[in-house]
Amino acid sequence: MKCKFQILTCILIMIVNVCYAQMLFVSTENGLEVYDISVPLVPLRVLSAEMKKPVKIIPSGESVYFVYETSVEIRNTSLELIGSLQLNDKISQAVFFSDQLYIFSDYRLTIVNKDLSRKRNFTFSDRVSKVTSCKSEIVILHANGKIVAYNQNMNKFWELSASGAFQGVQSDGDFLFVWTQDRLYVMNIAESVPAYEKEIKISGGITEVFGVKDNLLLLNSHGMVQLVSLKTLKIIDELHINAKSMAIYDNYAFAVTSEGTVRVINVLPSSLKVLQTLSSKARFAILLPDHSTAVKQPEAISNETEEKKYIEFIQQVKLPAAINTSITADSDYVYSTTLTGELISINRNNWKVSSSKIAFITTADPVILRDGVVAIGSWDSSIYLVKEKVNKLRCDSAVSISVSQTPYGFCAGTDNGTLYHFNDTAHLLWSFNIGAWLVCPPISHETFGIFTLDWLGILRLVDFSGNLKWFTILESGKFGEVIANERNLFCLSGGKIYSVEPSTGKILWSLGEDIPFKNIVCSEKLLFALSNSGGVYAIDFSGRIIWKKDYEAVSVVVTRSGGLIVLTSQQMVIVSQIDSTVLYTEQLPCVPTNHAIMLEDGTIFIPASDRILVYKIDDEPSDGWPMYLKDALNSCFFAKTAR
Repeated sequence: MKCKFQILTCILIMIVNVCYAQMLFVSTENGLEVYDISVPLVPLRVLSAEMKKPVKIIPSGESVYFVYETSVEIRNTSLELIGSLQLNDKISQAVFFSDQLYIFSDYRLTIVNKDLSRKRNFTFSDRVSKVTSCKSEIVILHANGKIVAYNQNMNKFWELSASGAFQGVQSDGDFLFVWTQDRLYVMNIAESVPAYEKEIKISGGITEVFGVKDNLLLLNSHGMVQLVSLKTLKIIDELHINAKSMAIYDNYAFAVTSEGTVRVINVLPSSLKVLQTLSSKARFAILLPDHSTAVKQPEAISNETEEKKYIEFIQQVKLPAAINTSITADSDYVYSTTLTGELISINRNNWKVSSSKIAFITTADPVILRDGVVAIGSWDSSIYLVKEKVNKLRCDSAVSISVSQTPYGFCAGTDNGTLYHFNDTAHLLWSFNIGAWLVCPPISHETFGIFTLDWLGILRLVDFSGNLKWFTILESGKFGEVIANERNLFCLSGGKIYSVEPSTGKILWSLGEDIPFKNIVCSEKLLFALSNSGGVYAIDFSGRIIWKKDYEAVSVVVTRSGGLIVLTSQQMVIVSQIDSTVLYTEQLPCVPTNHAIMLEDGTIFIPASDRILVYKIDDEPSDGWPMYLKDALNSCFFAKTAR
C-alpha cells in the first residue's frame, strides 16, 4: 500500500505541478480519491489513499486544508502534511479568505493565518448556520434567518433580512444567491454591496445554487437537480438523481448522490445529460482550482511592518489635574471635568491638553451634543454649553447629573426634581415637576419618550411633549441606572435589576435579592451587570443568569463581534459574551478610576485619575446600550440609529 501510495503521489505531483490539471477531490467513507477532470468526458483517477474523514476540504493555491470535527490539517498537493491545528470547539464551517482561514463553530469564529498559526477569535450571539465568501466580505447566515456580511477584520459591512427567514446563502463570481422557503433572490455583488436583480419562486427547499452561463443550476432538498433560465425564470430541465451536493467545472456538474456515487452531468443550454458514474461510498466532492487559468488577486500594498493587533495601545495622556467625571469624545476631541470646574480638552490629532475654568464646581459627566457643543451640569444651578464660547442656561437648582440628548434637542434633571427639555438652540420647550432628586440621568428613547428614576424608586415615562404617560415604583436607593435597547427597558434601583415593559411600565421580572448590583449595560441579545464586589454577570432577557465571573471589574463595554471588554484594576480582559471564555488580555499601566467609553472607530478611552489611557481595538460597540455612556451622545437611544 505504501509503495502504491508513493507511485500515485508521484503521478499527482507531475499532473498538478507540471500540467496544471483540473483536479476533483472526492472524500469517501474509506479515505480520499483524486480525479483529473481536465477532460470532463474522460475523468482519470490518479490517487486513492486511506485518510480519516474530513468535514470539508478547502483548496488554496498550492495547499489544501483538511477540516475535521475539531482539527485542521494543511497539506501540499501531494498530500504531504505541512501543519495541523487542534481546536476545542466542534467545527461546523470553514472558508479561506484574504490569505486567512476562518474556522466556525456554532457560536465562535477562530481566524488563523495560512500556516495555521492562531490570529484572532470572535463570538456571535446567534448561531452560525452557513458561511460563504464573496468579493471582500465574509457572508454569514445566522440561525435567526438574517444574513450579515463582515469585512476581513469582522466589522459588520451590511445585513439582509426578509419577511421570511433566509434558509441559505451562496456566492458564485459576481452573484450572491440567497433564499427563503419559497423564494430565491439573485443579487449582484460586483460593487461589494448586494444589488437586487431577480427573484424566483421555488419549491422543495434549495440546498445549493450555481450559475452556469445564462442559467442557474439548483439542487433542492429532495435531491433533484434543476436547470433554470435566468431570462425567463422558468425550469428548463430537471434530474431526479437523489443528489446531496455538487461541484461545478465549466459546463459540467459532479453530483454526489445519497447512494455514494458521483454522477457526471453535462449542463447544456437547454438540457441536463448524465454522462457517467464515478467512485463509490462518496461523501462529498471539491474542485482543486486549475492554476494555469486561475486569476490571482493583486496583493494589497501595506506600509505596516507588523501584523495588526486586536488590542493596540495608543497613548497615555497626562492631565494637569485629576478628573472626577467620566469622559466623552468625538472624532476630534476628548473632554472631562475636574471637581473645581475645569473643562479638560484633549486634541486627538496631536494629543495636546488644554483646560479652561467653566464653573465653580462640576460633578455631572460632560456630554457632546449633536452640533458638537459640550454640555456640563453645575452646582450653581446652571448648564454650561461650550463650543467657541461659553453659554449658560439657568435652572431651578443644581444639575449634578449629565444631560441627555433627545430627538428634538436635549433634556436635564435638577436636584430639586425638575425635568427640563430644550431644543437644539437651547430654548426651553417645557419643564416637568418630578418632585424628587434623580439618581441617574434621564434617558430618551426615540420610540417612547424620556425615562426618569428618582431616589424614591419611582420610574416615570414622560413623552416628548412633557406629558406623564405612566409611573412604576421600584426599590428605593441613592443610586440607579436606566438603559434601553430597541424593545427593552432595564432599570437598576436599590441594587436590584428590573425589566420593565417600556410602553406600559409593567415590571416583567427583577433580580438582585442576594446580589447587589451597581452597573448595567446591554446588547440587543443580553444584559450584563456588575455587582458591588466587581463580579460580572451575563443575563438573558428573561432574567436568567447565563454565567458569572469574579473580576473586581470597574467597567464593561459590549462589542459588536461578540466580546465583552472587562476593565479591572490591573487588566483589560476581553471575554466571550456567550460563555465568558477569555479571548484577549492586556495589562494596564495604571488603575482605572471611572467608566471607559468606546467610539465607533474602536478607540477606547479609560479615565485613570490624572491621566487617560487610549487604546484601539479592532472592533466597535454593539447595538443596544453597550457602555455606561452611550457612545459620545451619552444617555439616549435612537431606534433608527440615525444620529
